[in-house]
Order: sequence, then structure tokens, then C-alpha cells
Amino acid sequence: MKKVLKLILTAVLVILVVFLVARNVIVKRVLETSISAVTGFSTKVGKINIDFPGKVHVQDLKIHNPKGFERDIFVEIPEFYVSAALGPILRQEKIYLHELRLNLAQVNIEKNKEGISNVGLLSSVGAAKGEKPKPAPQKGKAMPFYLERLVLSIGKTSYMDKSGPIPQNLSVDMKVENQVFEKIQDPGALVNLILLKILYGATFGNLGINPEQLQATVADIKSKGQELLTEGQKLVSEKAGEMAAQTKEVVSEKTDQLAQEARQALEGVSGTVGDAADEAKSKLSGFMGKLKSQVTQEQ
Repeated sequence: MKKVLKLILTAVLVILVVFLVARNVIVKRVLETSISAVTGFSTKVGKINIDFPGKVHVQDLKIHNPKGFERDIFVEIPEFYVSAALGPILRQEKIYLHELRLNLAQVNIEKNKEGISNVGLLSSVGAAKGEKPKPAPQKGKAMPFYLERLVLSIGKTSYMDKSGPIPQNLSVDMKVENQVFEKIQDPGALVNLILLKILYGATFGNLGINPEQLQATVADIKSKGQELLTEGQKLVSEKAGEMAAQTKEVVSEKTDQLAQEARQALEGVSGTVGDAADEAKSKLSGFMGKLKSQVTQEQ
């Protein structure tokens, strides 16, 4: 009897371990596939842990840039927490989240040599423009989505523009801390909401995005659309001077560098011309001396 109980207990433990491992793998795969489907960019999750009744701790999430950009990483999130209804997710029926506490530590916006920005290639941005959605880079399709409450923080956002004659590298501290948004029924609207916060928090120039089109996709997020618009107009005004100063500093630095290189080149040329002139003068003086000597001898 004891042996039977031990066997049953062992079997239960094995099943429990398999279930715990399997659920992490399933939720990780669902998360990667869903984010990739919404953004159009490849997404990788480093580690995921689940605590019942439905708290999910995600570590080292990275959204990668598509090909054609210098930086590999588009968004880096060291860790974030989710309170989710695990049943529908494990059955791969629906992504139902009670709360998402999201802290974007680093966002890298880039404009390549062809003048194309990585944010302009986001699937959610294309949908806002009325374009057909791009196929997700990973297999599978996005499940129905609902988020009751988002607590959003955004740290540093860098901007690299390689489309002009003088490349620009700027960095802005977004200072977005624990802002709350509710009733998000579309993951694309979630992406566009975050993008609007960045666009209104820093003036990066023409990125091929019309904020008004994004506004329409977030209008149903508990009346946050109009708030974002009002806030955006204010922030654009405040940030314009700051970004213009940074741009002026970068251009000034590059101009000084070019001027220094030009001066060095001219000094080199001047030195070369001067040496050549001295050498020619010496040779001419020697020739005239020889000619004078010959004339004296003939006389």
C-alpha cells in the first residue's frame, strides 16, 4: 500500500512539474507571438515566472528592429509585471489582463540613410494609416485582447538620424512615471498610446507618422485620447526649444570639426607649397650661380 501511495505521489509531482514548466513555455510563446504580431518586429523574452492566481513576472524582453537599421534593439524592458487571467491564456483563447505595470527602460528611434524611421514601420502605425497589416515575423496569430489597467513608465529615448549630411544622435529622458490608462481593448492601441507619449514628449522631426491618425486609435482608452492631444500640444512646445538646442549643439560640433580638418588640410597644403617654393628658389639660385660663372670664364 505504501509503495502504491509513493508511486501516486511521485506521479502527481511529475505531472505538477511538467505543468509548471509547460505553462511558462506557453505563456512565453503567447507573449512573444502576440507582441510580434502587433508590432511587426521580432520579440524575445529572456525569462518568465508565473505565481498563482495569475501574477506574471517577465524579465529581459527585447523588441528587435527590422533589417536596415544600425541598432539591433528597438525597445528594451528589463522586467515588468502582469496580473492576468491565466485560464484563457493557457487555452490560447484570449489575453485578458487585469493590470500591466510596464516600464520601458530604453527606446531607440532611428531614421536610416533612406529616410525611413523604424517607428514608421510598426504594424500598429500602418493600421492607423489604413494600410494592410504586415505578417508577423513569428508563426501564429494574435488572440483577442483586453487590458483593464495600464501603469506606464518610460525612461530614456534615443534618436539617431542618418538621413542628412550630418548624422544626429540625441537622447531624451521622457520622465513618464506611473501614468494610468484603462480599458484597452486593442494591443495596437496600446502600442500607439506609448508611441504618442514619446512623440509628444520629444521633438524628433519628421518620422513619417501623423499623430492625429494615432489619436483616433486611442480615443476609446477611457477618454485619454483628448487628454493626450492637449498634453501633446503643451509638451511639443516645451520640448521644441530643448531639442533645437541639442541639434544646434550637434551641428555646431560637427561644423567645428569640419573647420578644424579644413584648417589642417590648408596648413598641410601651405607647408607643401612653401617647401616646393623654397626648393625651386634654391635650384634657381644655383642655376644662376653656374650661369654667371660660365659667363665670367668665357669673358
